[in-house]
Amino acid sequence: MIKAVIFDMDGVISNTEQLHAKSNQQVLRSYGIKVSRTFLSDNYAGMSTKELFQDFFRRYKINKRVSEAMAKNGASWLKCLIGVLRLYRVL
Repeated sequence: MIKAVIFDMDGVISNTEQLHAKSNQQVLRSYGIKVSRTFLSDNYAGMSTKELFQDFFRRYKINKRVSEAMAKNGASWLKCLIGVLRLYRVL
């Protein structure tokens, strides 16, 4: 029986902003776009992943489907979350 539920606002239990930036950076790199995690955090935090890729694809004239980048991002994001998931299992 569940006795409590923990809601995590980013930065309370886990700070996932840098994980998002790392994942986005890895996907963008696969398209030949090199940006720092700091740049992504400073300029794209709070923006949806879809909007982020749409913006970069437009700026860099990448003729690929955003859905392809979203799929790559999902796989990359899961790799980044392994440590966080281990922590949650302990809790």
